[in-house]
Amino acid sequence: MVHFQALAASVGGYVYCDKNQNGSYDIGEGLQVPGLEVKFFRKNSDELITSTTTDHTGKYITESVPDNTDIDVKVVYQNATYLATDLSSLSAAHIKVICTSTSCGEAPVVSVNKEGDLSCDQNAIKITASATPSEGANYDWVIPNGADDPGDTDSFFASIAGVYTVTVKYSLNDCIASNSVTVTRDETECCLTISDPAPTDLKAICEGESVNFSVKTDPPPPVEIGWVRFDSEVDDPYTAEGNGKTYLGSAKPSGGFASVASNDFPAVAGSVKTYYVYACFKYASPYCKGFVKYQVDVLKPKVRAMGGSFSCPITSAQLTATGTPEAGVVSSYAWTGPAGFTSDSQNPLVTAAGDYEVTYSVTKGEKTCTVSDTAIIDCCPVGICVPLVIHRTRSGK
Repeated sequence: MVHFQALAASVGGYVYCDKNQNGSYDIGEGLQVPGLEVKFFRKNSDELITSTTTDHTGKYITESVPDNTDIDVKVVYQNATYLATDLSSLSAAHIKVICTSTSCGEAPVVSVNKEGDLSCDQNAIKITASATPSEGANYDWVIPNGADDPGDTDSFFASIAGVYTVTVKYSLNDCIASNSVTVTRDETECCLTISDPAPTDLKAICEGESVNFSVKTDPPPPVEIGWVRFDSEVDDPYTAEGNGKTYLGSAKPSGGFASVASNDFPAVAGSVKTYYVYACFKYASPYCKGFVKYQVDVLKPKVRAMGGSFSCPITSAQLTATGTPEAGVVSSYAWTGPAGFTSDSQNPLVTAAGDYEVTYSVTKGEKTCTVSDTAIIDCCPVGICVPLVIHRTRSGK
């Protein structure tokens, strides 16, 4: 029983959760049961003197109890009535209530805000959660893959795009509240540009020649450019594997430009071998995969010349030549021989014995590659000639 000796007394305390229902306050049980009406009655009666409501921390206080009044302090919580069991100290008239997982009083609320989005100029943004009530709130975050776990905090900086979800939990009454925010990144804005400063549809070379590859980045970034070769076109040179993938080299831009030269382009005799080369950012982010593509055609012509043995005197003998490749190129034959003989026919007729050289030329774009072979026309006495086909080969460019 409490008896007040002043005109008015200040009575206050906390309504707290007796979570383990042992009748006493234990460490870890907390004090917060907000939004409950606390009523003050005359002792052992139903006469209501005054009432108040617990704040967001579970605290209540009144100064409206009159002098010389014995009181009971009660709360009704989930259809059960609880009394302050110890009123010897009016400033600590705590009330124990039995809490369950649904004992939330006024339901908590949490909001999540972000300060903008990620961009080329903004590599991290602040995310802030605001919980009501704030006291006793614990923050548990679900974050995108690759992001750093912020831990139990209401604010942190995010550098990875995705959905950030917070769940606020209150240890004293098992109440929870959740909310989320989506962080986006402008992928195109953040990407550095990469281009060919001297673009051409084709880089044609002869076997063994070197090709120079150049790129321009704007603005000049502190990055490194790598060049990789494939046997055929690929959609994403950053992730493509197989297909003859060969690393050709790398370079760091200087003044916004970077270049590398390579002759690592194996030729195939008698054909045009096509390669595709890609210039890529060597350490690209998931958002920036710009590249420059080049086509390299390696020309390696092949020719076979044939002559023979003919009865003397030679009145007419035919030289023959067969050159490859023929498709996709402009090709030509040029013969030279004894006594100043020349011809641009593929299979010319001659009237003199001797060595005849044919040069086979193939041109693609502005590049011409050549190869040569020699055929022998031999003269033998009538009646003793043995059919003979003779050729000698000499390569060229």
